[in-house]
Amino acid sequence: MEKTNTHKTKYIVEQVHKLKNKPYEILLIAPLLTDPELLDIRPFTQHSVQSDSGLFFIDLYYSDLKIAIEIDEEYHEKQITEDTERERIITEKEQCTFKRVKIDDKFDFTTTLKILKEFIVSKRDELIKLGSFTKWTIKTFDISQAQKDHPKTVFFKATKPFDSGFDPTRGPIRISEQIRKNADTFATISGDTVTNVYSIKLEDWENYGQGLGYIHKGLELPNHSLLSSGTTEQWIVTSNRILGNDLKE
Repeated sequence: MEKTNTHKTKYIVEQVHKLKNKPYEILLIAPLLTDPELLDIRPFTQHSVQSDSGLFFIDLYYSDLKIAIEIDEEYHEKQITEDTERERIITEKEQCTFKRVKIDDKFDFTTTLKILKEFIVSKRDELIKLGSFTKWTIKTFDISQAQKDHPKTVFFKATKPFDSGFDPTRGPIRISEQIRKNADTFATISGDTVTNVYSIKLEDWENYGQGLGYIHKGLELPNHSLLSSGTTEQWIVTSNRILGNDLKE
């Protein structure tokens, strides 16, 4: 397997990981993420959208196509008004088109998968005709150069989610108060692939250590240049994090 394909695989694995404990999302979204005909479009699962009304998540989002896919399981029947308002806010914020899938007695996953894929492909083809589609390609970077190019970024080597007792002020992955005040971006690296990039403020560190890099309070940056890229060198430091050049202990 080519190295670029390895980075793309790791990124997709991370997107599938975000679907844990969501059986219908796994059933419908995982096949779309791994469909060879859709691997030129970068997907985002549980994509976060910050608004004045709070933080919302989109089940499957394609930022390059501006489309959002939501899987409405049975409990959504009790929150139709809330879902409608949430969709309005997200559509306005992201300027995207929504596609909702209703899980009920008439649900057939093979038919639904076909409909969803056709929807995605039609949006991609539409942009291709307009000459405005950007193919998902993998880039590589040198970590030392990235520290210069992104001087206020915390690069975090994710090995596994931390338990609720994790203390970020101690140990080799500690993040000092000074760094928290000055950092503006947090990049999670899985293996040697950047799988998440967030814009962060001081208050976003409150849940640091509780599954960080999977669901985070910071604002997800789907078009960040580091996202889904890969490092060109092995992570050789003992710490789980490397700091941008403007961040000092």
